[in-house]
Amino acid sequence: MQRKKFVKVFTWLVLIIFVLVTILSVMPVGTSAETAQERLNRARKEQEELQRELDANQEKRNDEQRKKDLIDADVAEIEAEIAVLDAEIEVINDRIEEKDAELAAAHELSSMQYESYKERVKLIVEKGPLTYLEVVMNANSIEDFFVRMDVVEQIAEYDNALLAELRASEQRIEQLKAEIEAERAVVMEKMEESQALKRELVSRQQASQQILDELAASDREITAEMKQAKQAEQEAQREIARLVSGDSSRYVGGKFLWPSRNYYTITSPYSMRVHPTLGVYKQHTGIDIGAAHGTDVLAAADGTVIIAGWNNAYGNYVVINHGGGVTTLYGHNSSLCVSKGQKVSQGQVIAKVGSTGYSTGPHIHFEVQVNGSPVNPMSYLQ
Repeated sequence: MQRKKFVKVFTWLVLIIFVLVTILSVMPVGTSAETAQERLNRARKEQEELQRELDANQEKRNDEQRKKDLIDADVAEIEAEIAVLDAEIEVINDRIEEKDAELAAAHELSSMQYESYKERVKLIVEKGPLTYLEVVMNANSIEDFFVRMDVVEQIAEYDNALLAELRASEQRIEQLKAEIEAERAVVMEKMEESQALKRELVSRQQASQQILDELAASDREITAEMKQAKQAEQEAQREIARLVSGDSSRYVGGKFLWPSRNYYTITSPYSMRVHPTLGVYKQHTGIDIGAAHGTDVLAAADGTVIIAGWNNAYGNYVVINHGGGVTTLYGHNSSLCVSKGQKVSQGQVIAKVGSTGYSTGPHIHFEVQVNGSPVNPMSYLQ
């Protein structure tokens, strides 16, 4: 009886221990898987938020650049107006100088004429009043009479001409003075207009400089974001290099298959370019193939999936090892159809086209790496 009771108790203890061990062994795995998923979700949310900030920053930069372009156009127009006004002022000043010289000459001529007129008046006063009739009546003969008449006419003409020239000189002097004053008034008006434009020019230039300063701050933000993107790319490349470092197999796959059935347009080649989201000049490490969202992404050759996950730069991406250190990378996918360690064959669907990570629209980012270093994919493709 006691033996049966002992067996029964022992059996319950074993069962309880088994249950506890089972629970303890399952919980860490579940927790670890959940933590990994949470990290993946957090990384994706952080990337999405960074992308939104980057898009907003780029839009702000574009707006500021448009404002600066408008201001610079205003500055150029104002500078052109100032140049026209300054040229007009210079022409008017030249005319004023000419009229000043003419006025000085008119004053000198008038002075000479006035002195001559005074000498003539002085002579008349000294000789006493003498009428033309007296001159004529004192003629000794007919011939002398006509001579005297001719002399009297010449004297009268000289006196009238002398007075007329003096009056004309005085009128010219007054006219020149009026013209000079009018020209100077125009110059003053144009100089005030020019000064106002120059003040406006300084104001617009300061506004343009302020925008430049803001763009410089924006550039610093983009540089920081670019650094993060570059670090993400380098992390992926280091991980690929690490994963293929111990692979002693050789690449015998021949030419790669084009990674899409229906899309063949290369929207961005393997080359230096201005990054579409970061706006900076950098090496594009693969080729971009324009494709509709959700369409198939194909394995370029037989191989083993060594990465199927998330990267801040590439978004959802797949890396396939083809042997001999040669790998292909497929980035920015909306979803993945394979998992790490899976064997794939050439032409197999491995992902769906998307626009995750640093991307401006749905496309296939196809990259070929040798020992983790990007090379031109066109040398490998059929």
